[in-house]
Amino acid sequence: MMFWDVIDTLRKMLLNGFITRLVVNEGSNKLLFRLIVASTVSGLYLAVLAFSRPYTRKGDFQLAVIASLLLLCSFTAGVILHLCKEKDDDDQDDYQGTCEQFIGFKLNSFRASIFVVVLPLGMIVTAINEIKTPTVRLVSTSDVPNLEIPRDCSYHMFLSHVWSTGKSNTHVIARKLQLLLPKLSLWLDVDSLVHIDNLEEPVAECAGFTIYYSKGYFRSQNCRRELYTSVELEKPTIVLYEIVLYEVHETRVLETLGNECIAYCKEEPGPERILEHLMKNDPIQWLHDGSFSAAAIKRTFTCLLSHLPYYQDSKILDQGLSVPGEIGPVSLPSAINVLVCDVNIGALEVAKEIQEMMSSSLEN
Repeated sequence: MMFWDVIDTLRKMLLNGFITRLVVNEGSNKLLFRLIVASTVSGLYLAVLAFSRPYTRKGDFQLAVIASLLLLCSFTAGVILHLCKEKDDDDQDDYQGTCEQFIGFKLNSFRASIFVVVLPLGMIVTAINEIKTPTVRLVSTSDVPNLEIPRDCSYHMFLSHVWSTGKSNTHVIARKLQLLLPKLSLWLDVDSLVHIDNLEEPVAECAGFTIYYSKGYFRSQNCRRELYTSVELEKPTIVLYEIVLYEVHETRVLETLGNECIAYCKEEPGPERILEHLMKNDPIQWLHDGSFSAAAIKRTFTCLLSHLPYYQDSKILDQGLSVPGEIGPVSLPSAINVLVCDVNIGALEVAKEIQEMMSSSLEN
């Protein structure tokens, strides 16, 4: 709202100028009346701010709300100090009665002062914790991604897995994703499943479909039911997989996936259409540790967000996402030797790629 600065300026003029012109009885009653008026103005402004949400950037809106809450706390604290202050011994009982009547419990000047200090400090600590909470952010704006989902959906993502070999890892993945984006809504059987006969409905209610592939996935009838529904509804699909100790290269995992799909997916829509659907987005190797995990999370979120309504016709994602724990730009102060193991297929190609990148950067 381009005119919101005008409204905010009027609020500041009311709090800084108009209230000082209020004419009431001299003394403490004048101060109390002004504090009440200031609290009322701040409360009304906060309510209008919450309903109108005038800022484009979510961070600006959060900052405005926190600032308004702190201001409201300050005026409320002034009222508390005024009602609970100590007077002469003859008037002390009357003041303590007034304090208890309006505040709800007895406070002397010392306790009221402590309460007044703790109230805004608690708000500040809460705001700092909110700001410092590790979360995924857009590189272009430094904002948390917009997670708006289609109107006919209730969840962002459906997590499909076979219990015998993928249950524990899938649950770990779900918790990691929700830790970095707390407002991400995932459908996971352990949290949401009510009845096994009703698996198709939650798939339809999800904006995206994610498979955690492990051996035996396609042998499971329930997994195939979920997958068939996803293909029929053309849900954007992400395939996550891990390389176990006896599998040296990712191609072996994907070959196993394809062979298993062909062997067990005999019903409609058929293995060819299913595999075509699964490979529309590049499969993502999931890794659990450090910066490798951050890279997998980044690819997963990028794929998910690209299919949400807010980003489908936008270039905001072009600059990518920032994920806590990922490795940033690295510079080498001197030449290094890279040791490559022949058993680690693909390592030599990566080493040569790094060598070429280093050579080109030195030439430039």
